[in-house]
Amino acid sequence: MRHGSDFPPGTAWGYSNTNYLVLGMVIGHVSGTDFRTYIERTVLKPLRLNATYWPAPGELTLRGPHARNYGVHPADPGAGQVDATELPGYEFGASGGLVTTPKDLNAFWDGLFGGKLLPGWAVRRMTHDTTDVGGRDVYPKGSRYGYGVASIPLSCGGAYWGHGGDLPGDSVGGGRATGGRGTVTVYTTTWAAEGSRLARLQGAVDAALCARR
Repeated sequence: MRHGSDFPPGTAWGYSNTNYLVLGMVIGHVSGTDFRTYIERTVLKPLRLNATYWPAPGELTLRGPHARNYGVHPADPGAGQVDATELPGYEFGASGGLVTTPKDLNAFWDGLFGGKLLPGWAVRRMTHDTTDVGGRDVYPKGSRYGYGVASIPLSCGGAYWGHGGDLPGDSVGGGRATGGRGTVTVYTTTWAAEGSRLARLQGAVDAALCARR
């Protein structure tokens, strides 16, 4: 709070995980319960995301079968590319501490945009009050950012709505395509959110969704 704002509200756009940390605090204040408990009750259980969980304090390993992730570990960046699978997920909080699977993530996108999670007016607000972010950060030309979700244009026409994510050693892309053309999650076990590697990750999402047309 000692730092000034990057720009006056409503005049520009910027992505920051801090916003999601603050949102977790807001959820806790308004609901009267920890944001993890609230999300379990209102999102995970209704959509039956049984393989999705919040790591416990001090929990480093991933539960169940999983791939290994390789990237620059934040605790030892000088070591270069190392096995970065074990991370303190609990400490990431509302900005990225939730652990899930591609199957559950696909079910989440279907539930969100299929009317199982929020009323129609809320989804419309999320996807209509948007900002042009094409060519900025990790978003290709034609992308727009709404309330926690972004639309990415598809080479076969239309777009898909979703949200990517990165942690040391892994990147995720995907979402639900417009026109009922399907949902897909693409996951890589190396840092991919830059340059040609980002283009390949986004290209894989595009190829999967356009192939279902």
